[in-house]
Amino acid sequence: MAIPLYIFLFLYFLFLAVFITFSIIHVYHIVATASLTFASLTVTFIISVLTVVTLFWTIQALQGVDFTQTISVFGGQWFGGGSNEPLPFAPVEF
Repeated sequence: MAIPLYIFLFLYFLFLAVFITFSIIHVYHIVATASLTFASLTVTFIISVLTVVTLFWTIQALQGVDFTQTISVFGGQWFGGGSNEPLPFAPVEF
């Protein structure tokens, strides 16, 4: 069974959509309840900056990735049965 890398990208986008939704609800709650204090403004600003920095680093890290590549999951080669190559580890003897 092979999973293409773009599945993980879609899961990441789904996570981002949920995160942004909760962030908007958070800001709306601060404004609607009139609890806009220096502390709440500072924490919201720090979280927003860290979010933007994380998104920038993610974009930089994923620029060269070919998302059409696949990952083999539970293939025969994982257990040494799919090829004649030796196992990447020494078998344990009891």
